Amino acid sequence: MIFKRNVAFNKARKLSSWRKISLGSWKPTGDSSVYTQMELDVEDALKYIEGLNTQTIDKQFKLQFVNYFVKALGIAVAENPQINAVVRMGKIYPRKNVDIFFHVVNNFEDGEDLSGFVFRQANKKSLWEIAADYYKFSKEIKNGQDKGFETVKKAFKLIPGFLSRTVLNFVGFILYSLNLWNPLLGGRDAFGSIMLTYIGSLGVDNAFTPIAPYTRIPMVVSLGTIKKRPWVAGDDIVARKTVKVGIVFDHRVCDGVQMQKLMACLEELMNPSSNLAKRYLI
Repeated sequence: MIFKRNVAFNKARKLSSWRKISLGSWKPTGDSSVYTQMELDVEDALKYIEGLNTQTIDKQFKLQFVNYFVKALGIAVAENPQINAVVRMGKIYPRKNVDIFFHVVNNFEDGEDLSGFVFRQANKKSLWEIAADYYKFSKEIKNGQDKGFETVKKAFKLIPGFLSRTVLNFVGFILYSLNLWNPLLGGRDAFGSIMLTYIGSLGVDNAFTPIAPYTRIPMVVSLGTIKKRPWVAGDDIVARKTVKVGIVFDHRVCDGVQMQKLMACLEELMNPSSNLAKRYLI
């Protein structure tokens, strides 16, 4: 059986005293999770997307806000690289790439089939490339054409329920602690840097999604439904289209300082004319 490297890591980060205390304070993602939320004014972003869709009529699909948000989230993580890391053997290893795992529900009748795919190097892709990935991979999953996911599903049908946690933790140890991969273990680096779940597609406004320990990711982001809500603009309260974002992050990897900077990036990127957006989006 031939194994390859599962994740492209940089050299382990030198740890501060506080970071060592943080690593030792909690078990792998679970009790180390911190919960926060934000609300974003998305009217300018929606107008920008509408303009791009109007200008480009030769595409087989249209840009959606979720595509824009994937790009913005990739940029925000790239701008705050301390978040983009994995805990291995008591050390923190920064990832070389910003890859965003996107949840896909392919059974809306009973919700029993949840899968997803990864936007590789999401910060570097154009909005149209992200949209192309979104349509292509979502369709493959819903049509049962995702080989990695189908392999994992078949394997777990044979595993007794009481052994599922043991198996998942063992596979996580091989993939991330040892950083080894084989096709029998599913897709390579299948969970990416962080996870994004689009709960707005289910009509849900806001939620906090837990971090599954075996994924070894440092953060899960939940994107809600876009609605008109009261918004303070200067001294006035106006009706604006906004979206709520729930964030759960691993306190062993990052603190409130890094999370505040990431949230500030997301807020700035919702304005396509901002300096940060001009550097990356246009």
